[in-house]
Amino acid sequence: MTDLRQRDMERTLLSLGLFLLNIIFFSLALSTLLFLIGAPVSPLHLPAAVLGAAVVSWLFQRRSWKALGAVLVLGLGILALSLLLAGYVDDWSWDGNSYHKGIAGALSMGWDPLKESYYDFARPYPFLAHCTETWYDSYPKASELFAACVHVLTGNIEAGKGFNLLAMAGTFFLAWGMLACTRLFQHWQAAVCAGLSVLTPVSTSQIFTFYNDGLLADMLLLCLIGLLYLTFYPGGTLTPLAGYLVLVSISVGFNVKFSSVLFFAILCLTFFGYWTAAELRRGGISQAVRALRGRFCLLAASVLSGVLFLGSTAYVTNTLRYHNPVYTMIGPGSTEIITSQVPTVFQPMSHPVRFFASLFSRTNASLEIGAVEWKLPFTFSTTELYSAPSCDVRTAGWGVLFSGIFLIAAAVILLSLRRCRRSRPEVFRLTAVLSAMLGLSVLFIPGLCWARYFTALFYVPVAALLLLFAWWNREGGKGRLACALVLTALLCANMAPNGGWSLLLMKNADRTWAQLDQLKALTETCDVTIGYGGADSFEGRMFNVYDAGIRDFTFGPIDPEDFTGTIFDRYPLYYRIADGQEVS
Repeated sequence: MTDLRQRDMERTLLSLGLFLLNIIFFSLALSTLLFLIGAPVSPLHLPAAVLGAAVVSWLFQRRSWKALGAVLVLGLGILALSLLLAGYVDDWSWDGNSYHKGIAGALSMGWDPLKESYYDFARPYPFLAHCTETWYDSYPKASELFAACVHVLTGNIEAGKGFNLLAMAGTFFLAWGMLACTRLFQHWQAAVCAGLSVLTPVSTSQIFTFYNDGLLADMLLLCLIGLLYLTFYPGGTLTPLAGYLVLVSISVGFNVKFSSVLFFAILCLTFFGYWTAAELRRGGISQAVRALRGRFCLLAASVLSGVLFLGSTAYVTNTLRYHNPVYTMIGPGSTEIITSQVPTVFQPMSHPVRFFASLFSRTNASLEIGAVEWKLPFTFSTTELYSAPSCDVRTAGWGVLFSGIFLIAAAVILLSLRRCRRSRPEVFRLTAVLSAMLGLSVLFIPGLCWARYFTALFYVPVAALLLLFAWWNREGGKGRLACALVLTALLCANMAPNGGWSLLLMKNADRTWAQLDQLKALTETCDVTIGYGGADSFEGRMFNVYDAGIRDFTFGPIDPEDFTGTIFDRYPLYYRIADGQEVS
């Protein structure tokens, strides 16, 4: 591949990733701006975001219409495929069918979170009136807001969870392009490492749900990529893109969930501390101030954008209503999630003990574990294969093989550090600093035994792969390449149960739509009451009913001991036919 063709390919990869990322970012930015003037989410939001993303990609491609054409064909194809797949496979998760869909559906129905509370909006709608938990109004709403833009355009709320596939694709192309631009890696190596960064057991299990841990992981990865580029290539040709990735990832990431504030703060402060120390070594305080002024302004602008602009529907409204920007996370009215939702045996443990017990345990999605289920690395049981695909694995959720993979990766990183201590001191220092950051996080942050809250751990084996590939490209040696290929194969095998489950969901999705068709036919000939049975109410399922064109029914409570049938295999709705009527 000639240098010119390689540069064109790299620019196309970056432009494509930028296009996909901006569809999400511009959807959120446009929606927030229009909320300020009282305009709710409309069918025009998503097309306008696509148009804005196309303009940015055109500018990035140096106003080349030919290059933009290729990006648009690929990008619009990925967008359509993401929405079609997400819309075809119904969400099978608890959280997705409760507050995630509840918030997204309300936004698509005209709720303006800047003007009224969720509860005031929901009160006139009987199927939403039970939603009184504090998080409906207070949680950040990035994923739900994008889903609402999709829902109001397509009429299918399930398509809204396409943000998972879209973010993964955008992050993949951006990571691939940025790695290739360093000239340290061959294109296939960059593609492998980028793919294994975004395709993890957590993200793969959540693809067809409204869970947004994969989305947050993608934003953290983009922020890390931008910060790394600014560290090793200051003043490089892609410096504006790196800064933009930091800005967008923080702006969106802050509004995925409250815990993201802590994760981004740790990451950015670690890098800023590293930069400060490096500049002080070079030229003292005056040198550091001059060199870091721009980066400080970038990080400050990113935080302000995430909190005051995109975050106005959560951080600002929470401050005005509850005098607490992160209401429900800390302070009065907070909801204790971590301690109550980790397995029983973990609850009395310290944070680091919980983490190590989870990492070296059997994969288990249950909360009721009476003793730590220790296991040898690379061993697994049939039970673990059934537990691994859960979208919310509580113990060893990084995958059934990950404990062994982690040990190999740690050994590779330690060996590489020993070799590059003198030849590449900047790599040695930053790797040591980032490793210390991970260690201190385990020590002080609760909940990192829960894999979906600690997706950064997946970057440890990817870092080891990058070091092995760079080492092999520079010095050769079959052993290094063999180790890299074995590590790649193990990471793929570690993801197999999760990927297999997603394929099974796609295969069985017809059943859901057949149930909805049958219910629609039933409502056309009988008096049908549809509602929630028992203590649990999954209002997200009601949006599926309305999206299927089912209107001729009565909504109301149903006795779980006296009903005609159910729809949806997981977290169902109940229905009852009026007495004396027969099903035709």
